[in-house]
Amino acid sequence: SINFTYSRISLSDVPSFTMSIPSLPPSEFQMIEKDYYQMSLSLKQPIFTGGYLTFNALKRRFEKDSTYHRFLETVNEVLSRVKNDYYTLSEAKTSIEIAKSFLKAAKEHYRDVEAFFEEGIVAKRDLLESEVKVREAEEKLERASSFYRISLEKLRKDVGDETLNPDVEELKFGELNISEENALKVA
Repeated sequence: SINFTYSRISLSDVPSFTMSIPSLPPSEFQMIEKDYYQMSLSLKQPIFTGGYLTFNALKRRFEKDSTYHRFLETVNEVLSRVKNDYYTLSEAKTSIEIAKSFLKAAKEHYRDVEAFFEEGIVAKRDLLESEVKVREAEEKLERASSFYRISLEKLRKDVGDETLNPDVEELKFGELNISEENALKVA
């Protein structure tokens, strides 16, 4: 480091001394100067820092690597969240299909029980039970549809596209060709 300083002190009143010698006119002398100037220049170079500079450079390199890995972690976290949302959406769509088939079967069963009731083969209790099953199936379909809409909105939010309408029919899995050692290194 290089430091340069400059200062100036200026006095408004300078003390003086008057001297008179017989046979000479009186003389006035100033005891100090009116202006004082001071300049200073210094140069400082550390000779030994105990590895401070070397370790700081090494630390900066490690911080750069760590920032990159934190970025990759964030990217992988987002990808994982989006994939999870996609699989949840696929599960919700499958739940709707199952609920529809269950409702269809419950309605067919209700028609059969109703026909048997009209002929007097089954009791009123069986007819009411089949009607309850139809209502339960309708409720399950409504819950599955609601779960699908919630899953779709979560996927849209995580992707950042409000118009996204994915086709979850084509769910494909790719093979993961990575050894356990490489997986541990990446982790």
